[in-house]
Parts: sequence; C-alpha cells; structure tokens
Amino acid sequence: MLALSTMVASSLLEKSHLSPILVIPIVLAMGTALGLFMGYLIQAFNCPPFIITLAGLYPARGLCYVVSIDTIAITNQFWQNTAYSRLDLIGYNSITPGAAIAIVVVLAGLYMSRFTKFGRTVYAIGGNEQSALLMGLPVAGTKIAIYALNGFCSALAGIVFTFYTLSGYALNGKGMELDAGDGKELASEVSYYRRWAAGLYCDSARNMFRQHPLDYTESLEESVRGALHKLGKNAGSRVGGIGIDTTGSTPCAVDRGGTPLALTKGFEENPNAMFVLWKDHTAVEEAELINRVARGWGGTDFTKYEGGRIPPSGSGRRSFTSCARTPRCAGAPSPGWSTATG
Repeated sequence: MLALSTMVASSLLEKSHLSPILVIPIVLAMGTALGLFMGYLIQAFNCPPFIITLAGLYPARGLCYVVSIDTIAITNQFWQNTAYSRLDLIGYNSITPGAAIAIVVVLAGLYMSRFTKFGRTVYAIGGNEQSALLMGLPVAGTKIAIYALNGFCSALAGIVFTFYTLSGYALNGKGMELDAGDGKELASEVSYYRRWAAGLYCDSARNMFRQHPLDYTESLEESVRGALHKLGKNAGSRVGGIGIDTTGSTPCAVDRGGTPLALTKGFEENPNAMFVLWKDHTAVEEAELINRVARGWGGTDFTKYEGGRIPPSGSGRRSFTSCARTPRCAGAPSPGWSTATG
C-alpha cells in the first residue's frame, strides 16, 4: 500500500497535474477503501487475515507498475516546499513535517483507544472476541473498521514517504511486508551519514542525488563499534559474522582495484565519481539515446525486455551518464563500474 500510494500520488501530481488538495484525499480514500475491502473479506468469509492481507499485497504491488514502470520524480512546488521545510521548536530544535504528522497520528491513536467507543470495543475484541459478542458490541463492524483504519494509515505513510524521497517508486517498502520477529536484539547503534545529512552532492532541482563512499564506510564502522561497546568487554570476540543487506541499484565508478573513484586523488569532490542513488534522475537524455539505439540499430529491439522503454533510473543508464559527463573518468586508471548498497 505504501508503494502504491507513492506511485498514485506522484502520477496524479506530475502526469495529471492535480492539486495537492485533491491528491492527498484521493490517496487516503484509496488506502481506506482497500483496507475496508480486505476487512470485509476477512469478516464475511471468515478467512485468515494473514492470507487476505498477503493476497492484497501482490495486486497492490502490481498496480504500481500499471501506473508506471518508471520512477516518477515529484517536482510539484508544494511537495518540494514541504519536503525541505522544518517546524521550529524550543531553542534551535526543529522537526520535519513528516515527524509532525507521525506525532499527530500517535496522539490521535492514544485518544481514540482511551476515550472513544471504537477504542474500547477494540480492546474488548482483543481481550476476548466471544465475550465482546455476548456483551452486544459491534464486533463485525469494528473489525472491518480496523482494517480500513490500517489502510488509511498505510496510505498516509506513503504520502509522508514521498515527502522524503520526492518520487514514486514501485519497490518502495519492499521488505516491510513480513517481520521475522524471532530474534532478540541485544544492542543497536545508529550512525547518520554526515555528508548526506549536510545535503552535500545533491541538487533536488536537477533530481541529482549522489553519496560519498566515506558516508558508508564511516557509518558502518561507527555503528558496529557502538553496538559492540554496548555489549560489554570482549563482545567482538563472540561475533560469528556480520550480515549486510544491500541493493544492486546504486552504481559507482571504480578503478582497477575496485576502489571508488571518489576515494582516489583528483576525484574526491566530484559527484560523478560517487555513488549514484536510485532516485537520481539525471540520466533522462542518456536513457533516450539508449532507447533510440536499441530500437534502430538493425538487430533485436532490446527495449522489449524492459516493457518497451528503458527507464532513466536504471543502474546502467546512471553509470553511463556519470561517465559521459565526467571526461576525466575516461582517463582514470582502468575505470569500471560497481554496484553496492544504497
């Protein structure tokens, strides 16, 4: 639902040019309706909730590609202003609009659960559904309403997510569907990307989003060291391995030894020698060139394997763009391309 909300919102804003005043209610109504429908199926046919919600996940993900097979960048001025605005608090503190929305949702949830009939009924059903029925509470309607509320919150999360990414992407939220929930957390540590937090090497007006390799290595070292420190003395000697989740959609120019060019002399501050993030859309012209060549070179039209059009968000197109726009890349020692985590 989160991914579908981002795609529908971005499409309505950028392709249909609707006002945000209309887009936001439409997306929220869509999420509520989908949740309501799944709640009805679960209640009316006594179906296992896990099966129905999982069955709803895949059509929603598929609908994302019906909207567009490409990432849709959001250039709407209201969305841009909201994404980069801050709400001042006491002193020099501030929060983003997304954080403010999250706080409002939490407070609304607390009020609803403690001071409304709906909230008390939910508690009763959670305690013992049969007892709630015997008390004459509207169990069926409340259960359906719970799923409708979940759909509303999922759609709202999608809207807030677009404030962060300024784009709609069909794979947003992938991996959020299931929670393993069978491992106990012993310690955790968060290390923020310093350069990314400072807004370096990014230009939203040009849809350029690059990240310096040192952001990854420094944050990895700091987070691992911090977590081990919280576990106590000699914790590192008890670690059997480190698992890292990566993507294959963040290309970076490297030298013969596999070192990112941004870590070599002469390329330290060159954005084209850094990691090109998935939401970077500077490869529009290059993607069109590749499409023309792929269709007209006289052989197999390779665009048929990409839905008829090769999008500018692909790793290869972004790699080609970075090298083409940085003549010195050609002079780097045995330049190549690598993909890594984003």
